[in-house]
Amino acid sequence: MKKFAMGVITGCVLTLTTTAFASELIQAYKFPVSYVFNQETKPLTDEYVTLNYNGHAYVPIRFIAEHTGMKIGYDEENRQILVNYGVPSEPPEPLPVHVRSKEVSFSTNQHGIFFGNIQLERVDSQTKITLQIRNDRGETGEIGGSLAFYNNKAEPISFLLVDQVLHHKGINTIQLLADEDLSSYKYVTLGLGKVDGHMIRTTYTEADLIKGSIEYLKKLNIPQEHIDRLGDKTTAIGKIIGQMDLSKQEIDELILAAISQ
Repeated sequence: MKKFAMGVITGCVLTLTTTAFASELIQAYKFPVSYVFNQETKPLTDEYVTLNYNGHAYVPIRFIAEHTGMKIGYDEENRQILVNYGVPSEPPEPLPVHVRSKEVSFSTNQHGIFFGNIQLERVDSQTKITLQIRNDRGETGEIGGSLAFYNNKAEPISFLLVDQVLHHKGINTIQLLADEDLSSYKYVTLGLGKVDGHMIRTTYTEADLIKGSIEYLKKLNIPQEHIDRLGDKTTAIGKIIGQMDLSKQEIDELILAAISQ
């Protein structure tokens, strides 16, 4: 999964002055400091670094966001760093669907329908799921299908019925309830069988689905010995890799976790 780091100046004045340079190169130094959030020290992991440039500390904003409940993402199209923070007692607003972030690593394009920005909230004994569906179709109307949650080994945690009306083109926010605790999920897939109120999916046998998944995994150069060991996870693995925006390393990690004991 692609990540990025951005420095923010910390100090008494949160301003940034711009100076013209003959070159875009700058000289900065690693700044070995620790971070304390509400009296609790949080160590930096190896993927993050703090820099000292011109007497100012530049900190990895994703690290700060992860420990303060903010949403952060990179809008590659517009070259913007997006930071959404909540007001007291209210969560941050979801990021736009097309923005890559740690929480928005997945999307699927089925007949012009995308999904992402899943947020979970435990409500009594249930889990409330809030997600955004982006409708790139010209039409609005009813969609139907199944939202599936899997753990890191591609083992199913929950399958939820999706029967919603998309009221407009663009981003639509919907909510679902699950009886299960979904906090351990890592992968999500959305299977659509109905768009604009019309059935779009042909009924396939389990054998057909497994065969199609095996052919897809072969095209991705997954070793045959690994494919043979996936067993009843084969179809789920095919769906996850087909829908989620996973890097080669993340695909390898998923396969190895799925075949481990």
